[in-house]
Amino acid sequence: MAYVESFTHKVRQACWELGGGGEDFTLLALVDELGLEMSDTKRIVAALKDIKRAGVVAGVDRGVYRLANGGTPANTGELCAKMWRLLRMRKVVMVSDFVELVEASENYTKEWLQALARRQIVRHEESGAWRLLVDSVEMPTLDDNARKLRRLRARKKALAKLGEARAALDAAEAAINEMEDGDE
Repeated sequence: MAYVESFTHKVRQACWELGGGGEDFTLLALVDELGLEMSDTKRIVAALKDIKRAGVVAGVDRGVYRLANGGTPANTGELCAKMWRLLRMRKVVMVSDFVELVEASENYTKEWLQALARRQIVRHEESGAWRLLVDSVEMPTLDDNARKLRRLRARKKALAKLGEARAALDAAEAAINEMEDGDE
């Protein structure tokens, strides 16, 4: 079964991208960063409500937000450290262990464990448990996804700009053709 990233997680990551330097960001910037349309703002606002409740994002003004910890991905490092300690202590864990003992969300836990599995640090067993294969004292850094996401976002932005340029060229060509038709 493939893991599907939750919409709230995508919004949270977009918040970190936009507000990573401690700067404020708007709802419109989130819409753009996520590559969505204005009709999706209700979904984004609902996700932001959950993210605000978790203490990751704070509202600055109407439609303006800021990361609650001044530009650091709120508590993520601390949460990962707790998850890593639990995994090292237990050696075999269930997702519910992380939800119960570390207070991590189920989706975030699954994503984190799958990232570890891709690096062959843990293995998912048929029983649904996750087994630690490589026990190092230092928690492994998992920044593969962040790099992929940055490249993907840059590609999406470039394609969007290319589409805008094509539309502008088509409009200009149509205007020129219209002018030529008027001369005859």
